[in-house]
Amino acid sequence: MDAKLGHNPNYVRRSIHASYVVVRGVFRWRSRDGSQIKSWYDPWIRNNERAHATSVVPVGMENMMVSG
Repeated sequence: MDAKLGHNPNYVRRSIHASYVVVRGVFRWRSRDGSQIKSWYDPWIRNNERAHATSVVPVGMENMMVSG
């Protein structure tokens, strides 16, 4: 999900990447134990308006997972 488009993508790669921008707007993680979901960067919050954490990331907690 974090893949970049790249330097010289072919037509298929460009199409997939373009559709991902649309899909990402509605995509959310389903959490079991939260051990694979990044608290500050992944869309995991059950809120139709805001699925990402919007608070400032505390120093030293950049890699915190939802389970934390």
